[in-house]
Amino acid sequence: MKRSTSGVLLLLLLAVSACKGDPTKPEYWDKAIGGAKSKKDKLRKLDDLRSLKTLDKSFVPMLHKRLAEEKGPDIKGKVAQILGELKDPSSVDPLTDAIDWTAAEGDSKGMNKEIAIALGNIADPKAAPALLKCLNLKDNYTVIAAIEGLGQMRAKKKRSTRW
Repeated sequence: MKRSTSGVLLLLLLAVSACKGDPTKPEYWDKAIGGAKSKKDKLRKLDDLRSLKTLDKSFVPMLHKRLAEEKGPDIKGKVAQILGELKDPSSVDPLTDAIDWTAAEGDSKGMNKEIAIALGNIADPKAAPALLKCLNLKDNYTVIAAIEGLGQMRAKKKRSTRW
């Protein structure tokens, strides 16, 4: 009797949890990340999303929205990391817009580094100007990521004819 009751409870629990949405859809993750109560919880949900086997380019618009809306640089850095792994050229402009050109603290510098890595992974020539501009930032880790990204793209700065 206990076994059948626990089986019914398990099926009921699965049915109720399935009503919350489909974890293979961007809408589910947008709601889950947006509804997270703490920064730590958001980061955990972003890690869960990153490990999702069905993560594909259909998630890009939702991630662009998250990148624009989020305030925390560590959360933006994690979103940039995911966008870099998806390698969608449409992410170049949102990532470039998210760079903190006046970064003075560790989290913002870490975010800039993740954005530079993502732009390098995307390897779209449109990212070259942003990566070249990153070479002027004061954070060495971001500069190194920008150099590596430019190397991956084989981008070359146009040389002036004046010497």
